[in-house]
Amino acid sequence: MKKEDAIKKIQDSEKEDFEVLTAEEKSELLDNYKTTEVEKEIGSRIGKVHQQYDDDFESLTGARKEANEKTYDFIKKHWGSLKEKVGDVEKLNKEITKLKDDIKNASGDEALKKELQSVRDTAKEKVTKLEGEIETLKKSSFTKDAASFVNKGMTGLVFKKGIEQSVIDNFIETNQKIAIGKVKDVNGNFVFIGDDDQPLINKDTFKAVTPAEMMNDLLKPILETGKKQPGTGTDGEPKVEKDKDGKITDVNLDVPENIKTNPDLIKYLLEKGMTKDSDEFHAAYKKYRKEQKTIV
Repeated sequence: MKKEDAIKKIQDSEKEDFEVLTAEEKSELLDNYKTTEVEKEIGSRIGKVHQQYDDDFESLTGARKEANEKTYDFIKKHWGSLKEKVGDVEKLNKEITKLKDDIKNASGDEALKKELQSVRDTAKEKVTKLEGEIETLKKSSFTKDAASFVNKGMTGLVFKKGIEQSVIDNFIETNQKIAIGKVKDVNGNFVFIGDDDQPLINKDTFKAVTPAEMMNDLLKPILETGKKQPGTGTDGEPKVEKDKDGKITDVNLDVPENIKTNPDLIKYLLEKGMTKDSDEFHAAYKKYRKEQKTIV
């Protein structure tokens, strides 16, 4: 633009402030602007490229570069793990090749059969072991219940005088084990079984032999003939009295003389088949804890 044209343009404009540049100054301004914008764009694109490098490397190694960490240093640090992954790929490729060869030669099928058989054998051993443990638990539970059934027959027994207590205890223990060995669960009820695997029957009553009858017979050598402690029925079971509403009013039980402490009494009541949370147990414990003067 000529000088005259510039002056005229300024005079015709409504603006008050103007900046006047020579052609050389304008050219320099434009060059500087282009340089700045190009550098910004280049920097942005380079950043995107580096970001892509970082994302790709993370997908390969699982490691992420720190913001202030140089890419070169980061790659150098993790190059070893990348080489290991490459080695793993080569190893897997070899295994794949071997499997293909095994399939082709049918030897792989035999290997799989052997491995499957090994798994089956291990599983069978574990099942056998668990079944044995379950059977042991069942026997233990049955033995405990059978012992409680047999011990009901100990109520009211009077032992001969002059026999040492240790001899009596050993004789009782031996014959209790014999009695427990004869117990069998028949349709949910305990009965004593004879050598012919049939329930033992009382020839006088034609009923199944009771625990009291069994223990009287087994312990006969140490029992006082015809003597029985008062307070129990003919079958040696505790006598429980109830009111019209079914509430327990009294429990008659022959507590042996060797029961001298409350813990002994509790054990004895449990042996009679009572449970700690039953009304029968609480009534018996309350009564005999109070009446047994030797119990502390």
